[in-house]
Amino acid sequence: MSQFTNINFEYKLRVPLSAYAENIIENDCVSFSRKRNTLINLIILNFYRIADCSVSLRLNEYREELKRSIPKTELKKNEGIIDTIIKGRGRELKKKYAVKIKAETNKPVTLSKKVNELLTLDPESSEELYYNDKPGLYLTALLEEYARLPYYKREEIVFKDILNVISNAIDCNYPIKLSNTNGRIFLVRPYSITSDPLSMYHYLVGISDDPTYGSKNVALRLSRIADVEIKYYQDGNITSKEADAIKNEIRKKSVQFLSSEKSEISIELTDFGLKKYRTQQHLRPSGVQDKKNPNLFHFECTETQILFYFLSFGKEAKIISPEELKKKFKEFYSESVKAYK
Repeated sequence: MSQFTNINFEYKLRVPLSAYAENIIENDCVSFSRKRNTLINLIILNFYRIADCSVSLRLNEYREELKRSIPKTELKKNEGIIDTIIKGRGRELKKKYAVKIKAETNKPVTLSKKVNELLTLDPESSEELYYNDKPGLYLTALLEEYARLPYYKREEIVFKDILNVISNAIDCNYPIKLSNTNGRIFLVRPYSITSDPLSMYHYLVGISDDPTYGSKNVALRLSRIADVEIKYYQDGNITSKEADAIKNEIRKKSVQFLSSEKSEISIELTDFGLKKYRTQQHLRPSGVQDKKNPNLFHFECTETQILFYFLSFGKEAKIISPEELKKKFKEFYSESVKAYK
């Protein structure tokens, strides 16, 4: 049982962090719309069971692996050997994780009741043995490990509870009611949780049923979901025909642009812009080259995809149509110039 004792009655701890980890946590507070204290408590609750720095939990797993590799009839006489191996591995992990770091910040964290119980009453964990009964030392290791994960994995940790609700709804064919960070409400028949081609972000993919505008395929960024609720006793089934339509649309648009409407867009490229378009493949929209003008391309895709891809081209790409999109590019570049005046 975890029995850290060095926690005051207000559940406040100072947790030293490197500048790198502090910067990641600050950025994630913005990206995930969470206050610092709330975010850190979520990280602790949702990450400690799988973190490498949770030494006692990793040793328990390793012990079970060793036991499975030995015939049951041989287990008893090999218990001493297993204990010796585990102790050695424990020393290695303690040396790696239970160390003071060169800390640039040392801000206080107020622990939630659940986190406090985890650190003092968890029957499956004995981290106090490896962190010299210093809970701050353990939390430093936990947050430093979290900060070095890619964004995609950090998002998965912070939104673990929402992911679980959505997964349950998918498994049971229930629709879900969700609100995003802007307060907009969606009623969705969920199809899958997936990522963009570069595995940067999670998306909830499904069909949004609107009584006014009808059904529409959507992909909602996980980090933009504020709340989700399963609508029990309602049918959230997606037919095979609807599933095929979703998969086809993702192939054409890519998942991050699934919710956007397609437009007919024409863009004229300079010779250098043409070369850039042929070599820069990430998020590249598929276009048809004009028969009369080889520098003119016609696209049938979302305006969002064009904005994502072509804004960095600057003068090397000129929007010919539609007029509204041309106006957006012009305003963007004008505002950028003003910033340098």
